[in-house]
Amino acid sequence: MPGLFQRALRACVLGLMMAVTGTSVAFACANPMRSDIFIYPGFKAFPAPETPPDIAWERPDGSKARLSDLAGKASLVTFWFPRCPGCQYEGPSLNAMLDRYKPQGGMNFLAVSVQGEREEVVRYLAQKGYGSMDANTDPGATLFSELCFRATPVHLVLNADAQMVAVLVGPQEWEGPKATNLIETLIAKGGI
Repeated sequence: MPGLFQRALRACVLGLMMAVTGTSVAFACANPMRSDIFIYPGFKAFPAPETPPDIAWERPDGSKARLSDLAGKASLVTFWFPRCPGCQYEGPSLNAMLDRYKPQGGMNFLAVSVQGEREEVVRYLAQKGYGSMDANTDPGATLFSELCFRATPVHLVLNADAQMVAVLVGPQEWEGPKATNLIETLIAKGGI
C-alpha cells in the first residue's frame, strides 16, 4: 500500500503543478520562507498562530466568505480538486470523518476546490456520494496561492480565533487514530 500512496502523492503534486501552469495561475507567495515548505508531505506546525490572508473563497451559493469568518470554533480547511489523484485517494476516509464529526458541531469543516467550475465540483461530490462536503471554490486558486500551498490535498488547521496553527500536506487517513486524536483535540481545546 505505501507504494500506491507514494505514487498517488507524487501524481497529485505533479498533476497540480501541471494543471496550475496550464491554467496560468501565478503563485504569489508573499512569504519566501514558505516558498517550498508546503510541498513536502507531513504535519507542519506554525511557530506561532498567524492571521490568514484576507482573501475570499466562494460558497456553493456564490456568496463570498473568508477564513476569518470561521472564528468561534477550531477549523479544518481542506484544499483539493476533483481530478487530484491524492484527493481521490483520501476522499472516502475524509468524507467518512466528516460524516462522523460534522453533525456534532464541535468544529468547522470546510473543503475548498482550487480548480474546476462549481458545476464540476458539484457533479464530482454527487457521483462519489460525499454528502458532507460542500462545493466551495477558490476561483483562480487565489487563497491557495497566497497561503503558499503548492500541492493538494492540503489541510489547514485554524484555532478558535481563526488563526493558522498547522498544516497537513498530502493525503491523510482520516479514519485512523492520529486523525481521530487531532480532530478530538481540536474540538476539546479549540486548537492545538
